[in-house]
Amino acid sequence: YQDKYKITTKEWPMKTFAEAHDFRGTTTQTPRKLLGDGLLKWDLAEFESREMHLQPKKSVAQQANLRIYTQDTSKMAFASNNINGEMNFQSRVGSFRSNIPGQITKFPFNMYQTNLSDYIWKMDAKTISANVGSTMAGITPDFMSINERQDSLHFEGRKGLYSLEDYTLKVSEIPHIDFADSRLFLSDGKVTIRERANMDTVFDARIVANRKDKFHNIEKVTAKIFGKYGIGASGEYQYISKTGKNQKVFFDSMIVDRRDRLLHAFGGIKAENDFTLDTKIKFKGSTHLVSNNKELRFRGLIKTDHSFSFMRESAWCRFDGDVNPADVVIPMNPPKNIGGARMFVGLHVAKDSSHIYPVFNSTKRRLADNDVTQDTGILYWDHDKESFFTGNKARLREGAKRGGFLQFNESDHSIHGEGIMDFGVESDFVKFRTAGSADLTSRDTSFVFDLTMLMDFPLHEDFKKRLAELFLGEDVGEADIDTDKFKNDLHQLIDDPKLRNSMIEQVETKKQIKGNMNLLSGKDETNYNFIFTNASFRWDSKARGMYSDKGLTLVSMFGIPMNKNISATMYMEARRGAEKMHIYLDDGDNKVYFYVRPYMVNIYTNDDKLLEIMGETNGKVKPRDFAVSIAGERAVDRFIRKIGLD
Repeated sequence: YQDKYKITTKEWPMKTFAEAHDFRGTTTQTPRKLLGDGLLKWDLAEFESREMHLQPKKSVAQQANLRIYTQDTSKMAFASNNINGEMNFQSRVGSFRSNIPGQITKFPFNMYQTNLSDYIWKMDAKTISANVGSTMAGITPDFMSINERQDSLHFEGRKGLYSLEDYTLKVSEIPHIDFADSRLFLSDGKVTIRERANMDTVFDARIVANRKDKFHNIEKVTAKIFGKYGIGASGEYQYISKTGKNQKVFFDSMIVDRRDRLLHAFGGIKAENDFTLDTKIKFKGSTHLVSNNKELRFRGLIKTDHSFSFMRESAWCRFDGDVNPADVVIPMNPPKNIGGARMFVGLHVAKDSSHIYPVFNSTKRRLADNDVTQDTGILYWDHDKESFFTGNKARLREGAKRGGFLQFNESDHSIHGEGIMDFGVESDFVKFRTAGSADLTSRDTSFVFDLTMLMDFPLHEDFKKRLAELFLGEDVGEADIDTDKFKNDLHQLIDDPKLRNSMIEQVETKKQIKGNMNLLSGKDETNYNFIFTNASFRWDSKARGMYSDKGLTLVSMFGIPMNKNISATMYMEARRGAEKMHIYLDDGDNKVYFYVRPYMVNIYTNDDKLLEIMGETNGKVKPRDFAVSIAGERAVDRFIRKIGLD
């Protein structure tokens, strides 16, 4: 005997709870309780269970499904299955929790779902609150978009509040939201989600890009999150220089590029912002942040803000490259102004006013002025030396021996340069290569050059042999050529690596340079007519040229080691279209003077035998297009008087 009474609805639902609720299904009445197997419907809600306990003021079930619709009943607002709870129609509160830890509850209208376990539905207030319950047992609370266009965007959130009035889902206690490879931190830990997973714009947020390397922090972010790989945002970035100077960069556009799925931020910097990439290196233009790159990319114009009053102001020069604020190195090879015209960095000979002048990312005084040095390559500021450095990257940054550079010292307004120096003396027949250093102190008005020189021009072999005998004397001299300065100059002067290494090895092991006499002069730098070092030159504007009168070291002559410190007077004459070289060598006994021009040389000597050889061989010097003639002693006197050494 079973004391039960069952009723199954057919066409019409059963009215329950003061006829405010419809039940469809089967009810079973026992002496103790009324059970329902079916669907209880009221307002816009449906509570479905195989066994719900229909009490006087509430419905209780250990396993049920709850669905709540919008005013448009074709759209569902809330759906939670396999829940355990009650619907209290007296207090108008529903309370329930998931039976399975991590079970999904959906907000179909909003196209979102969550794994939160505990819910409170306040029917009159039209709100559903979602919370972390004890059944979650360490499972991370999660909200996830099920809009296919949002690529499963999800984030941790410990609380949710759903409005059945405007159908907004408000999630709180969010530690962060991950998108692409980056991470967004909310100012209040809250977001609002509307229809079709449309998340409200968030304000005063912070972005870490990227979340693994944490290269960049972007503050005061205003962001609209469109999905896991979609964002539209703006924010402020702090560019911190090596000295700790903090400068604001405003990114007015931040997006995720779907091709690389990285965050890209774009901003502009105006001239009035007085922005510097490093000390005294100004910038204006655009900047681009990519989340997987520690360095920002700057595209625009840079300007070296030097304080050398005697130099032209540096131009704004094109720049497009990544910048590490702790070590700013600007490629400038060559520098170009905003219009694309080439700018110059180096030392130049002013033919109109006869002096050597420096240029730093600017124009030459005249385009025809000769370039003594061209120190393009890279530019950077040395904080320890308070100087701009510009020149060959391998030499300045990678420990290479070859390459030139210039140093502009802002603390004492001195200039120092090293590398190849071209004074325009070379021609088809005259080979003249120089390397060394150039210095201008703050107390000086002209540059001083400390040079190593390789010089070669046609001479008869008999002349070479006799002159070498005279200057060699009894043996090779004792001048020390195994110096860092000389070897460094050789690195600049000798292009062929094998020959260069061979020459330096000779210097270090044999303390001399000996030429390969089987080769014709000029094909091997060791066979150049003369190799000089420790030649100190100064520009003289009255004489319109460079002169040296402090003596020098004669390293070799015609490939024969000399190693002798001798008295020498040299003068490089710069006249428009006609560069000339005067060389007067005096070892105490022997004197020889060469007046070298592009296609001829005049020679004076105090040695009668040399004069005799010249008389016999001058017409035999090859090539025929190069002339060799004898100069008188008066030519030497005129030369000495000209440069004021008499």
